[in-house]
Amino acid sequence: MKKSLFLVAVLGAVLLLTQLSGQAIAGFQESRWQIMDLLANAWQNDYAVAKSGWEWSDLRDGTPRWMNDVRGKYVYELIGSPIKKATLLGELGGTEQSGWELGCRLINLIEAVGLSESKAQEISQTLFNATVPDPGAKYYVDSGGIRVELIYYDSMGAFMLILSKS
Repeated sequence: MKKSLFLVAVLGAVLLLTQLSGQAIAGFQESRWQIMDLLANAWQNDYAVAKSGWEWSDLRDGTPRWMNDVRGKYVYELIGSPIKKATLLGELGGTEQSGWELGCRLINLIEAVGLSESKAQEISQTLFNATVPDPGAKYYVDSGGIRVELIYYDSMGAFMLILSKS
């Protein structure tokens, strides 16, 4: 019962946010500054990601990586220069508000890397419907040059969104 309630809250967030946002970028956005700016925009209100919170480090192979931890519940990661992959690991939490916030953050990142508003709703619904009943399995959709992957980790109560060029 609780999982279905959270799923409804997350899907509601997806639907509302895609209706409210006019943001659309063609293809996969490779500029980390553009992605960081879009995630920090004021239209996102409480779901904005502070530009000052991004920390830079290199992976073992020398690939640059920027990470931002928001309130210990959401971890954003941008990999490459230009950006080749963007991820968000977000905790579902125990309330409808938490599900709403996670849904908003997922949609914000999807739009920041370039998925059009019209496709965001359709793809998000498809992926949520597939992942929630099948925890641990990775599901993906390719659209507009972007591969959108979603995994639900039931034991952690968290979703991982992975965005890359398709």
